[in-house]
Parts: sequence; C-alpha cells; structure tokens
Amino acid sequence: MTVELQKKFVEYLRANSGLSDNSIYNYKLKLGQIIKKCGKEADIEALNGFLHDHPRTIYRATIVWYLQYRGQPTDKVIKIKPKHVRPKDILTLNEVELIVNSLEREEKLMAKFMLNTMCRCHEMLKLKGKDVNPKQGTVIFETKGGKYRKYPLSGRFRDELLEYVIEKKGILPNDYIFWNETKLGFPSQASTRTKVVEYWKVLNQNSTKLIGKKIGTHDFRRFSSVLIYRNTKDLRLVQRLLGHGSIATTERYISQAVGEDDIARASETIEKTIGQLS
Repeated sequence: MTVELQKKFVEYLRANSGLSDNSIYNYKLKLGQIIKKCGKEADIEALNGFLHDHPRTIYRATIVWYLQYRGQPTDKVIKIKPKHVRPKDILTLNEVELIVNSLEREEKLMAKFMLNTMCRCHEMLKLKGKDVNPKQGTVIFETKGGKYRKYPLSGRFRDELLEYVIEKKGILPNDYIFWNETKLGFPSQASTRTKVVEYWKVLNQNSTKLIGKKIGTHDFRRFSSVLIYRNTKDLRLVQRLLGHGSIATTERYISQAVGEDDIARASETIEKTIGQLS
C-alpha cells in the first residue's frame, strides 16, 4: 500500500536526512503523487519522465531520496530547469492593516507576531509558554532545520503579547501559546501542519473579501522583510532576520523591493560621480 510505503519513507528520512518535520511531511506528499503516477516500482526512466513533466526542485529531491531509500544510484536523475514564476506582489501597508484588523484577537496577535518577528507560521504555532521571557522581553522559536533563534520584542507589540500570555490562565511552560484550546473544530493536540492550514484558510477568507485576492501565511514575512530592506538596504541583515542559510533565497524575497525610483537614484548617483571626472 502507498500509505505503508510513505510511512517507511518518512522513517527513513527521519533517521538519515536531518530534515525538519515540515520538510519531511512535504516529501511524503510529493512521493504519494509520484507513486500515483509512476507506481511503487517505477524505474529511473519513469521517474525522469515524471520529472520532465513536473520540473520542480522538490520533486527532484523527493526522487533522489526515494532512490536512496530503495538503495539505488541517483546519478541518472535528470537535471531540471524550473520554470520561471513571477514573484507574488508584495502586500501594501493598507492591505496588511485591513487584513490584520479584520481578525479576532488571537488570530490578530498571531498575524502581528509574524509581522514583527518574520517567523514562519509553523514556527509561531510551535511556541510554548517557556519560549517567552517577560523579563528580557524576548522570544525563542525553533526555525527550519532544528535551529533556535532568539528575537527581541519591543514597543506596543511586546506589551500586547506579554499581556496575552499572562491573561491566559493555566498556561504552563510546555503549553502552546496560540490555539491551545479547541479552535475551529480541532483539538489542541492537532498537528502543527493542521493548524497552519486552518490559519491559512482564515487569512484567505478575510483577504478575499477585503482586498479581492488570496494570501499565504508567508506574505506577512515577505512584507516585513521588504520593509526592512527598503529602510536599511542591508541584505545581510534581512538574511539573518529571516533565518536563511543562503543569501540567494533572501534575494528572491526582496526582488520586488528594488523599484523604478531606486533605479533612477542609482543612475543619478553614477552620473554625478562620473561627471566629476575630467
């Protein structure tokens, strides 16, 4: 059965890959799609055929891991050139305000948390009482790859978050801060993935009504990263705040932060400098 194979594949990845639970979950889903199309015993020709029709990096990585799981060589897996995808438009400040202000208190605080810390949605949903330090005004959350990042909280948001944590009677060090009680039809012990999907549905429902388009949980993260880059022009700082291992990933995030005004200013700077040369 495909389910049994996926289960064994997940066990293999957990023991050998060093990938995060979220990444392993995605590989599991992609393997299911590959098997549905090619079969469990698909040879390299069939797998490459699938990859040719679906030229995405995650499918190639899944196939490589699947072949390793089967104890087969991976050197014949074809290289791919992913199709160029136009980056999503960055949310405007007005759009962010409309969406955030339409949310209930807890969901609103969750959105503000992602905007202030630029964390991923699943990182926020894993936060526990012990991760917030009221005296230091800091929060520690687990990032991709099992690393931990301490982030300072400041201003009104810090007070709002600390007040919320204190108000939640009965919160113990190992209790989840957000969506700790029965919410939207699922219990507190629901998987983080389930909670991410449910929060994404809430955002989409509100954004579709208010701004006429769907948004993802990453859109708040992208908005803040572009805002910081526009104000600092410090790509390394943005990379560190986002927790990216590669600066190329950060460049893709802020690709739309360079507008016509920036190009015009750069041209003026060059002209002024060159104009001083004799």
